[in-house]
Amino acid sequence: MSHAHAADAQAPTGRATPWRELAIAGGQLAALSAFAFAQPLFDLLSRNAEFFAVRGSTRTEIIVFALVVAFLPALALLALEVLVGLVDRRARLVLHLVLVAGFAGLIAAQALKKKTNLGSHSLVLASLVLAAVAVLAYWRIQPVRSLLTVLAPAPLLFLVLFLFFSPVTELVFPPKPALAAGGSTGAVNASPVVFVILDEFPSTALMNSKREIDRVRYPNFAAFASQATWFRNVTTVATQTTSAVPALLTGMLPKEHALPTFSDHPKNLFTLLDRRYLLNVHERETRLCPTQLCGHEDEQRGFPARMKSLFSDVGVIYAHIVTPPVYENRLPSIATAWGDFTAGEGAKTRGGRSIGEKVVAWKRFLASIHTTRQPSLNFLHLLLPHGPWVYLPSCHRNILTGTAQIEPAREPRSSVFKRDPWLILQSYRRLLLQVQCTDKVVGQLVQRLRSLGLYDRSLIVLMSDHGVSVRPGGERREVLPDNLVNLPDIAFSVLLVKRPGEQRGQIIDRHVQTIDVLPTIARFAGVPLPWHVDGHSLFDPTNNPPRIDLFARRGRIRVAVGPLELKRDALMRRQVAWFGSGGGGPGLWAIGPHPELLGKQVADLAVTRSSTLHATISSDVRALLAHLPKGSDVLPTPIYGSLQGDGADTRLPLAVSVNGRIAAVTFSNGNGSNSYSALAPEESFRTGANRATVFLIDTSGGGLELRRLGGT
Repeated sequence: MSHAHAADAQAPTGRATPWRELAIAGGQLAALSAFAFAQPLFDLLSRNAEFFAVRGSTRTEIIVFALVVAFLPALALLALEVLVGLVDRRARLVLHLVLVAGFAGLIAAQALKKKTNLGSHSLVLASLVLAAVAVLAYWRIQPVRSLLTVLAPAPLLFLVLFLFFSPVTELVFPPKPALAAGGSTGAVNASPVVFVILDEFPSTALMNSKREIDRVRYPNFAAFASQATWFRNVTTVATQTTSAVPALLTGMLPKEHALPTFSDHPKNLFTLLDRRYLLNVHERETRLCPTQLCGHEDEQRGFPARMKSLFSDVGVIYAHIVTPPVYENRLPSIATAWGDFTAGEGAKTRGGRSIGEKVVAWKRFLASIHTTRQPSLNFLHLLLPHGPWVYLPSCHRNILTGTAQIEPAREPRSSVFKRDPWLILQSYRRLLLQVQCTDKVVGQLVQRLRSLGLYDRSLIVLMSDHGVSVRPGGERREVLPDNLVNLPDIAFSVLLVKRPGEQRGQIIDRHVQTIDVLPTIARFAGVPLPWHVDGHSLFDPTNNPPRIDLFARRGRIRVAVGPLELKRDALMRRQVAWFGSGGGGPGLWAIGPHPELLGKQVADLAVTRSSTLHATISSDVRALLAHLPKGSDVLPTPIYGSLQGDGADTRLPLAVSVNGRIAAVTFSNGNGSNSYSALAPEESFRTGANRATVFLIDTSGGGLELRRLGGT
């Protein structure tokens, strides 16, 4: 490329002064950066303003974020061009062409990934080809360069649209509603309130074959229910936490386009009880309690730490936007949380040991409950048994914590499950195991309240904001107006209420809704409601609406309750058929081929070595098996890895032993994948060194034989 021609690649005249040349180069980089970074991120985040609302991002933080995304990449790259140009002008021009090609490749990758079904390698190749074509057109065709120069104001345009004309605008310029105080000040003869909202918890998960709480699997829920009222047919009013929780805290049906913030919901439980109750509030996915009443924990972090967390999460989001699917599976999951993607469930440490974030939140809440002279509201929104489903019954976690491999039944950014019954079965089991962890924390809550003398005299509400669906090809949390097959899974929630002094449990099968909780709390707190609510007291015998109102992302759904209850019960029967109940049936661990092998010593079985198939165990599992620290909160389960050899990409029956005993039976993933995963129970492992071996279950000879494939 000639010197003059190189200059013409950036300036329409072909005879630009150095400063004008740099200005044109900067404008072109700004335009390309805007379409590669700012536009896709601003578009996605403006459609999901909850990302900022949930993390409590301030106006300053959002504006700084937007300015950085809009302008910093281009400015930084232009500065790099200037430095290179000080050494060699020709090298700077070559660098500029490389940057144009890089931006063009990123833009092409996003468009192809969004609009086509290309495989990963085809997508990379097509993006490279389009980038080469784009830079060649830029180099050779004057109008292309001119158009790019004209688009230089694009960053400013996208910035203005994001800050002033999107749902984010309400966070940047929030209204300032007055506190809606609910009653006289001072201590009164009102009951303390303990209110725990669990998340993504379908009522069927608790049930046995008799539609009762399974006392064997969930002893603490059953014990609490024996002294409380279980509303067995409660339905949520929204499929998304950021709408469902504000509805139950306000007693009002969701408002369209409302964010889960105090400014959008000034009339809520916290402002109702202000001045009358001491507020011990631990919100997670909402910001309904104003800062002057409830200081949020993450607000204690400084501005640099909060911005670092914000950009870290945005970086993960952007990586999911541009990364080919096969590599996207290696990224941290963004499907089950609003932030802290890279930290996962191992974000917190105590005494040098990793502790799950949800367990930390729970322990912090328990420690914050105290006996007070003035009645108190102890409130917690706990993301259990909400996914990712990584917790075992003891609340230790499996080794897939914090990776996109947590949920192989779904794509990393998708809420739709694959059409694979075996993967679905494994996902449902992990959900129920996490419910067992939730049962453990319920027992700890009851123990804490008893030790403080609060249990008998408090109004205690345990509930979930909505359920979750685990079906082949189905949406995890979204209900489509023209396809209601997963509505029973998502609509029916958990709700147990123990009134002050209540000693004998009862089950109420009237249909009630989550918006009925606030009027109930107000009644027992002795506080009149100063605003209109859509809900009614749970204990009003006339409260029995015949239809369900559900607000989904794609519209409002109204259906009759009776048929929906029948479908919910059918889901419960499917669960019992899969896993049994009340200590009967196969149990949560006995899924897969030949469960009769479980617990048997390998030495007592017929074993040979396979010459055509080999299994490897993932390096992270091998490392933890080799040395499992005492008291570790992460266990080397599932044991997973890959298969090589004949039939490695088909569905094969496998058994896995731990320390000489069969701990798990499973099928390989098949369907062209050579991977496998076997979830072994916690009691299979011991402190220190452990040994695992993978076997093929062979019944071709008429009997049952294990063929050793490999191990640690």
